[in-house]
Amino acid sequence: MIELGREIGTKESFWNRKKVNIETSAACLLKCNKCGRQTDETFPERKKRFQKLEFSEFKKLAAYFDDLSFCGGYSDPVMSNYLVDYLEYAHSINKRTIIHTAVSHRPMDWYRETFERGPSTRWIFGIDGLPKDSHKYRIGQDGEKLFEVAKLAASMGMDAHWQYIIFKYNENDIDEAARMAKEAGIVFTIVKSTRWDRPFDPLKPSEEFLNKHYAGRKKEKKMFLQPRCFGATRWYYSGEGYLLPCCYVNRDGLYQK
Repeated sequence: MIELGREIGTKESFWNRKKVNIETSAACLLKCNKCGRQTDETFPERKKRFQKLEFSEFKKLAAYFDDLSFCGGYSDPVMSNYLVDYLEYAHSINKRTIIHTAVSHRPMDWYRETFERGPSTRWIFGIDGLPKDSHKYRIGQDGEKLFEVAKLAASMGMDAHWQYIIFKYNENDIDEAARMAKEAGIVFTIVKSTRWDRPFDPLKPSEEFLNKHYAGRKKEKKMFLQPRCFGATRWYYSGEGYLLPCCYVNRDGLYQK
């Protein structure tokens, strides 16, 4: 084994992984300016090849994989009209499901029904800053509503998480957000991202904050298969319907014939 923060694994463990990240469609209503939808120059053309993941196709994935994550690189899983069916079915066959979401456009009754029908799902809500400010990065999001959704999930016994990416506009609100999450029974997680363009991006945290909290952190180069992909990372079911080793694969090289 080679140690790079964690074990890379073996060839056998790589091919036998039972975790997958699923892209359900090409749909998202937000315009987060560091998202691949905004930064990937190939996406407008690739989007034409994206498919909606039919329930029958999801059942094939659930038949093999034990750990099913919906963390779209180009979509939000809540935009799928089949999501309730995915989660209900996975729960019925004792498969683990995780939802990463930032959109806030579904009605509260929809969320309530989804929580009821898929009660074992972990929900991770992307609210970057205090709910009233999250739209500064999550453009188009109603952060206050999404926080109410997270509170509803927690009140119904769901495994609810608040994921908070640090930016300049929210770096001084972490303690207050953590308090709000604790009071609501929500797990609070800070993400030390590098989603800004150096050196003058207004999203970039202050130098004082970076020096204190980001010392020694290196940004990963995600244009090729990383060594860590051979460890505990997930397979990736892409919007084009490909099952890939992980979401870091160089797509240009992959799709060349």
